[in-house]
Amino acid sequence: MLLGGGVVLVLLLAVLFAGTAAAPRLLAWGLATTRDRVLGALPAPVTPVARRHLRQDFDCVIARAESGAISEEELGALSRLCNAALADRELQEGELLQIRAALQALCPGSRRP
Repeated sequence: MLLGGGVVLVLLLAVLFAGTAAAPRLLAWGLATTRDRVLGALPAPVTPVARRHLRQDFDCVIARAESGAISEEELGALSRLCNAALADRELQEGELLQIRAALQALCPGSRRP
C-alpha cells in the first residue's frame, strides 16, 4: 500500500510539473489569438508598415511569454486591455496607442519611432 501511494504521489507531481511547464505555451497561444483579432480590427487608414510593426511587437511579447520572461499577471493585463478595446469589434486610435504602449513595455527592444 505504501509503495502504491508513493507511485501515485510521483505521478501527481509529474502531472503538476508538466502542467506548469505547458502554461507559458498556452498563454502564448492565447496571446497569438488576441494578436490576430487586434490585427483584424485595425482601421483601414493604418498603413501596412504600421500593421507589420504591431505584429512584430506582438510576436516579441509572445516569444517572451513562451520563454517565461513575462508574468501571467502582465499577460493577463495585456489581454484584458485588448479585449476591452475589441468590445465594439473595431479599434480607435487611442485604443491602438494603449495597446502599442503595453506591448512595448513588455518587450522594450521592440520600440519604434
